[in-house]
Amino acid sequence: MGKALYEESIINDSVLQVCSMYDQTKDSFDNLYFPSENFKGFGINKFRYTREMVQSGAKCDTVILSHINLLPVGWLIKKVSRHTKLMLLAHGIEVWQPLSPRKRKMLQQCDSILAVSSYTRDKIINLHGVPNEKCTVLNNCLDPYLSLPGLHKKGKALLKRYGYTCDDIIIMTLTRLSSKERYKGYDNVIEAIAILKEKYPNIKYFLAGKYDQQEKIMVD
Repeated sequence: MGKALYEESIINDSVLQVCSMYDQTKDSFDNLYFPSENFKGFGINKFRYTREMVQSGAKCDTVILSHINLLPVGWLIKKVSRHTKLMLLAHGIEVWQPLSPRKRKMLQQCDSILAVSSYTRDKIINLHGVPNEKCTVLNNCLDPYLSLPGLHKKGKALLKRYGYTCDDIIIMTLTRLSSKERYKGYDNVIEAIAILKEKYPNIKYFLAGKYDQQEKIMVD
């Protein structure tokens, strides 16, 4: 998104400033998406981040919040500057559950919400009472600088490590395995693989990622 916003700022002769509560300013050096001078990191200094964001945000036409946890900052900006447009990015699970009355009130202050999917958009509208016209779907996209790998043979070392053969059909999922996030569907893939094995006995499912103990027991 940083790349798209920077390109848009050039077209509209506007200024883009990207700020991060957790990163360091030096972390943006040599990034491909926008000039490093457009980025400022606060190194987990939440107080300084909040203070400067409210001060600078009140002078902006539009402020984009990259996560619902930043709503308090946006709410403060709105208190100082009612003309500033507030936009929130909604990624998924963080907005699928009921919010506290305080956070829900803050959510109502957003002028627009960009949801990554229609499902998330519907959750925001139906669960949090946000008007339809405030919610728009903007799907995640691939990194424009993503290098596509060439077609290579299966690595012998990896095959040996995981007990596979060159003839195996390998399906891989890389994700966080959490008992609270089973909506991702890897449990459905496991069930599908069991059925497919009748026709394709050499099919294997490689499921990788951090996990909690409850989910490890389920997968095993």
